[in-house]
Amino acid sequence: KIGLITYDNGVMSKGTDVLKKKLAKRNIKPYADVLFDKSSSDVIWTSLKGIRIIVSFVMHTWDFGKMLCKLHELGLYGRHHVLFAYYNPFARLDLIDESVHGCNSSQVWKVLEGTIVCSEFLSSILGIYPGHRHFSTNETYKDLERILKPGIQVAKSLYFSAIYDNIWAIGLAINETLKNFTVDEVKNYKHSTNKKKPLLDSLYKNLLQVDFEGVSGRYFYNKTSGARQKDCYFGIWNSNRTLLEIGFYDTQERNLTMTQPPAVLLKSKGGTAPSDSEKEHVVRRRISKTAIIVLSLFSGVGILIALIYIIYAIVHNKHVMIKDEWPIMTSVVIFGCILLDVYVLVHIADLQTGIEPEPLLKDICMVSAGLLIFGFTFFYGGMAVKLWGVYKLF
Repeated sequence: KIGLITYDNGVMSKGTDVLKKKLAKRNIKPYADVLFDKSSSDVIWTSLKGIRIIVSFVMHTWDFGKMLCKLHELGLYGRHHVLFAYYNPFARLDLIDESVHGCNSSQVWKVLEGTIVCSEFLSSILGIYPGHRHFSTNETYKDLERILKPGIQVAKSLYFSAIYDNIWAIGLAINETLKNFTVDEVKNYKHSTNKKKPLLDSLYKNLLQVDFEGVSGRYFYNKTSGARQKDCYFGIWNSNRTLLEIGFYDTQERNLTMTQPPAVLLKSKGGTAPSDSEKEHVVRRRISKTAIIVLSLFSGVGILIALIYIIYAIVHNKHVMIKDEWPIMTSVVIFGCILLDVYVLVHIADLQTGIEPEPLLKDICMVSAGLLIFGFTFFYGGMAVKLWGVYKLF
């Protein structure tokens, strides 16, 4: 069961809409969808009861604190609950007040412990970029502080590094443009008089081609929309109220990379990583291609021969040999053989697509079990009845 929590504003609602579309593609429907603001009634939160996986899209101190306090009030925290949250570093959790939010700061941290948070800002909070060296100057962020001239600490970590990279990107684009245009052409360029605007087109094209490791991280543009792209980092709050990096989403490669083992997540929730023997259920089982070909061939031939016999028996149903062999029971036996042959084919498909002991495609597992049961029953049941008939006859 998945529950969604969204603060009612344009920015956060868009994030929720994207997640809903992704879930819908996998035929997953949230069990609860809470949309709240400062005037919302407390009744809306009761729909979250019984849900263990919660995804939140909230931004500022008030709404983030309000959400955490409500989760604490409902008891939706601890080792059996997982909270995935968008995180904004401007949310001052130390300013949580019981008279305003409904709980105190220590209760908020109980809920936040083990929470997986996602944000573009995490790169600065985690200190990922300050130690990186610029691709050209070979200087770290600390070395470049004299150029950025930051004001307050938050602004320094979030904005000035991006401003520096923006200027650097424009500089790279201009340098590439000057390879095809002279300095005088650039200086004397008049946007209003040049109808084709080749210089402007070249500058924009070169800007979209920019791709470098800057102070604020990897810097590149979406070549279709022209929007600046930024990798999204994932962190997890531990019991020491420290945010640990556990992974990041590479926007350009569209790939999620986890930088920490699963044990980190389990420990953050007060649990331990399972032993290797307990992980055996995720190991895929496979049989050799030769065995697959041989089994499939024999099963196919068996089905073909059985169908040929049934057709022959129907066409020559008045023949004395057909009448003497008790055609009804013979058909039951042959039908059982066909079911068993089909079972072999389906079971091969189950082994190729599933994992043991729980198959990936449960429907195939159910079908194969049914084919085995009915095939065995028809085959041996029919044989037993025919033997009984022979015994009574002679």
